[in-house]
Amino acid sequence: FEHNLHSLRIVEHLERRYPGFRGLNLTWEVREGIAKHSTEHDRPDVMKEYEPKKAPCLEAQIVDMADEIAYNNHDIDDGLASEMLDVEQLNNVELWQKNYDNIKKTFPKNDFKIHKSQTIIQIINQQVTDLAAQILKEVEKRKASSAEDIRDIGEPIACFSHEMNKKNTELKKFLIRNLYKHHRVIRMADKAKRILQALFKVYSVEPELLPPHVYATIEDTGKERLICDYIAGMTDRFALDEYKKLFDPYERV
Repeated sequence: FEHNLHSLRIVEHLERRYPGFRGLNLTWEVREGIAKHSTEHDRPDVMKEYEPKKAPCLEAQIVDMADEIAYNNHDIDDGLASEMLDVEQLNNVELWQKNYDNIKKTFPKNDFKIHKSQTIIQIINQQVTDLAAQILKEVEKRKASSAEDIRDIGEPIACFSHEMNKKNTELKKFLIRNLYKHHRVIRMADKAKRILQALFKVYSVEPELLPPHVYATIEDTGKERLICDYIAGMTDRFALDEYKKLFDPYERV
């Protein structure tokens, strides 16, 4: 499953909002940004129609970086709330430690909840400020004066400074080691994998178990593609409920 390609499939084919065509009425640049959205965990193969040798527009590059800033800091918050991370561990990460110490000195009378929230806010602010400054430097260095100049560079120029990139890399390595590979996370991921595999298998064997409005398109779409689209559109809660309905004899269908 490649989430960028599926996102494109949603906006170009699956959504039904207009009488004359399928998909949403999005600009080419927005769809290109979706096709080229990348992180360290996914490097999509870009379709030829989206000019894979060119960089995405600057707006799309900024969205990529904003995504990384948001989920890294949100994961710190989630990790602390779930007690899979603790402050003692985080104090080994420079980006957290310096900001946390500064917040405690600035607001000594407040409790940990405030200190935590303000530390995360300060980290986000520093990263956004650094990103904006670095983009301006890159634009000047590359002598880019148009949107096409940005794309012709062939690589993203929306990036952190060397110093901030080093700090951010340390944070990401910490999160991988202490949160994403935490035994509770691994167990939940494995459980989710088994649920999705079971749903795909049962729909493949008995496609009539699909909702009537979904099953009605099976000849046009193809069985496997249809099942993938249906499962990919599920929320976590919906997938769990569907699993219960199909496999728990005491669950009402």
